[in-house]
Amino acid sequence: MMEPIARLLSLRVKEYVDSKHAGNINKVANILKADYNNVYRLYHGTLSNAPFFLAYEILKKTDPDHFRTIMFDYFPVEMAKVAEIATPDTDPLEDLNKKMMVAFGSDVAFILYIRSQEQENLLTISNVKEEFGTLGLSIIDKMASVGIVVIEGDRILSPLKGKNLTPSETHIKEHAKKHLQFINLALPGTLVVNRFGGLNDHGSRQIFKILESAVEEIDAVYANSAFSGPNIVLSTIASGLFLATNNGSEQ
Repeated sequence: MMEPIARLLSLRVKEYVDSKHAGNINKVANILKADYNNVYRLYHGTLSNAPFFLAYEILKKTDPDHFRTIMFDYFPVEMAKVAEIATPDTDPLEDLNKKMMVAFGSDVAFILYIRSQEQENLLTISNVKEEFGTLGLSIIDKMASVGIVVIEGDRILSPLKGKNLTPSETHIKEHAKKHLQFINLALPGTLVVNRFGGLNDHGSRQIFKILESAVEEIDAVYANSAFSGPNIVLSTIASGLFLATNNGSEQ
């Protein structure tokens, strides 16, 4: 069963593909900067739901005059969060993507991004120069130019502290890779578990619900000041259909 937002996007995508691009789904996927599989399934009405960033990109292109209103109707929480993070008078999604391009641009950039968010009082121009040299300083300048940090004398401040950037589809896998790269499997408290198996739609939804609940509990821990401390803990949760055998079912 298609969710209302998926039904709306399906109509918009089909009209956009047929009326403006002669049925060329691949061309439209490139224009929308969206995954071809998602656009294909929306066109054929087989995608049951659509994530925030996919909806944003599609509606921005297919209904530019009303897309913000529609997005606030269907994604009020996500739109509020993105607007809170974005630089004023910018397109929120484009601004977020610029921030992500800088934050995930290199290993050093990711380290400085994490430290700028969670070790604000310890991060200074002096210690960045000492540890990372001119490369680190140039990255901090880039972060400042897109609004990830603010430089005040020797201090590096974070206007985004406590407001984790929500990566778009373009960057979310890169974010997960960085998390896995920068955790030490030998340390106590580290957990990495891989599972796979053939499930029907009910089984896949059960997995989704379990992980959805886990995300809520984890977010509550991060948000609780009673648990604040010096240890930077990276968490990543992932589960989904194996693309190589995707038969069109959706969670």
